[in-house]
Amino acid sequence: MGPGRGDSTSGSDCRIWLLKRIKRGSLGSRQSARVLAQLRAAPPVAPPCTVTGVVQFEVRPVGPDQLNLLRTLFDTTRQTRHCWCTAFCSTRWQFARGWYGNGNQRRLETMAKTELDPVGLVAFLGDEPVGWCACGPRARYAVGSGTRSELAAERQFGEIALVWQVACFFVRPDRQGGSVVVSMLGEAISLARDRGASAIEAWPLPLGYRSPAQAHVGREGMFTRRGFKRVKQPAPDCVIMRLNLT
Repeated sequence: MGPGRGDSTSGSDCRIWLLKRIKRGSLGSRQSARVLAQLRAAPPVAPPCTVTGVVQFEVRPVGPDQLNLLRTLFDTTRQTRHCWCTAFCSTRWQFARGWYGNGNQRRLETMAKTELDPVGLVAFLGDEPVGWCACGPRARYAVGSGTRSELAAERQFGEIALVWQVACFFVRPDRQGGSVVVSMLGEAISLARDRGASAIEAWPLPLGYRSPAQAHVGREGMFTRRGFKRVKQPAPDCVIMRLNLT
């Protein structure tokens, strides 16, 4: 059973119910296509998250209309100008080929324009984007869903559309050291729940492991404080963390 005519169910609840039915294959292909088109045309369910502290900023989902904010943010460093946070959702060959010629940028922009779920979150102060969090269904991330991936080993392949992933963080160099990352993680959890995810996972650095070059995946302690539990440690520099949402 799901929401019916005359129910007092919220629009968010109806959206979640429809997404679950589509991802589980309960609707036919033609009906699923019509429903997806309607959901894409609807305004985002997740409202902006306003964080008040020493500084005040907002965290918003990134869809086609927010790509200009992402371009402004990624232009602030050489690394992000080339990677466009596509390493986890590409093969190594695709990522290397897209490093020059804006290939990685085009890949993420295409995802933002064609996929139902947002490609991630942007935190901004006033009109200035200051942070990015890549998140979405595990099926989006080749490194976590491919059958040959070490991160996917012993994971339940059938849940890749229902479990979300927090893949990467980026904070503008002049805004690092605050609570931007922690707040984006909180909004990623809320967005995953609103979109009908059964759980959300991450691959942060384990406690005590120091690697500035890999800090973009986050640290285990931050996820633990938000209720994530350690699932396994597939490598010395990586732990798999999970938070069940249902």
